Amino acid sequence: MKKLNNLSKEELIKIIERLFDSLVIDPTYKIYSKSFAVEYLKKNIAIYKRYKKIKLTIILFPFDSHVIPKLKNLLRASDLIAKYDELFLIVLMDTGTVGTLKVYKKLSNLFGKKGKIIEVKQVDTFSDILKEINRSSTGLC
Repeated sequence: MKKLNNLSKEELIKIIERLFDSLVIDPTYKIYSKSFAVEYLKKNIAIYKRYKKIKLTIILFPFDSHVIPKLKNLLRASDLIAKYDELFLIVLMDTGTVGTLKVYKKLSNLFGKKGKIIEVKQVDTFSDILKEINRSSTGLC
């Protein structure tokens, strides 16, 4: 194995890209990782607080790797799908109540069970949202 200082610039770039990808994407399931989802929520909560008309909704379902391809097809490219411990964490940005319920119904049919919808409100802090995710996960897994 080569030492890092003996690698070419191109080899180093490839290593850095793989490391970055493994932080952002769960390498096993090819969906976003928990750490990326947390950072994504932090940034979007700041946007949400600034532009109060944007609606942010989180949907949780028990993790099942077999539904990943179907799940990706059900959601918009702008929606986030992440593995969050033993859960799918799905973030819908500016979907609205009717749209959220439509997505939730489709997901319930896909999973064959009910999940949990978390509506982010103006008063929610990031730590409050994490507490709600963790509290909600106990009834799902």
